[in-house]
Order: sequence, then C-alpha cells, then structure tokens
Amino acid sequence: MKPLPLIFLLLCCSLIFSCKKKGEDWTEVKGTIFDNNTQLPMPNTDVYLNEVKKIKHFDIVMGMSEKYERTLLRQTTTDVNGFFDLGAFETKRDDNYQYDVNDNKSINKGSNNNVFIQVLGWIHNRVNFLPPPPYNTGDSLVVNFTCRDYPSNKH
Repeated sequence: MKPLPLIFLLLCCSLIFSCKKKGEDWTEVKGTIFDNNTQLPMPNTDVYLNEVKKIKHFDIVMGMSEKYERTLLRQTTTDVNGFFDLGAFETKRDDNYQYDVNDNKSINKGSNNNVFIQVLGWIHNRVNFLPPPPYNTGDSLVVNFTCRDYPSNKH
C-alpha cells in the first residue's frame, strides 16, 4: 500500500509544475517600418517596445481618473530592409496592461505579432551659417523650415 501515496504525490507534483503561469502570456513582435511618403522601408530606425500600465487614482477635485505609466521593455534598430525583431517576451493578461511599438502600434497579447508601421520619415538637416559665428550684438538671424506635405507646419 505504500506505492499508492507515492504515486499520488508524484501525480500532484507533475500537475503543479505542468501548469502555465496564470497571469502571463508569451508574445512575439516583429515587423517592418515604411516611410509614409515614399513607401520605402526605413533602415536604421529605432524601434521601442513599451508596456503601458493604466493606473486609476482618486483625486478630491477631479474624482476618479486614469493615468498611464509607460515602461520601455526592449529597443532595437531596423535592418537595411526596415525589418525589426523584438523577440518573445511575457505579457500580463491583466486589462490594465497594454503593449505597443513606437507609441502607436498596439500589440496583441499572447500571439505572434507581425506588424507594419508607416511613419513620416525624418530628415536630418545641417545648416551652415555664412559667415560663421561670432556675430555682433545687434545681428539677428531667422530660419524657417516648411514641410512639403504640411505647408502650414513651419519650424
């Protein structure tokens, strides 16, 4: 009769260790980033995987409100074809936790995500002033940059 309790104990242990973690799922994220203007892949672009936690709090004046706490989980850079792979990671099943790439593309928890992101490409300009500094006290300089697609957006 001694083997029966031993078998029961082994069965219970195997059941406990074979269970999946209750509050987490494995999620994978990879994809490609394209320039919205040219429709070409964007090489050497930074990609950020964020965990966004919704926090509810009570304020005497405002009442119940929500705020969001963003945590960077992973970071990578696209290859020459605009492709990135953030790998697999654990996501919380709790609805107060959401995940996104580059602050705008939501990730489905517990699945393999293959995302395509279209962004407005960045242009890095170098401006050389002739003559170079130093300038006199009364001198002034104004430089305006106008976006081709949004002419009213001046910088």
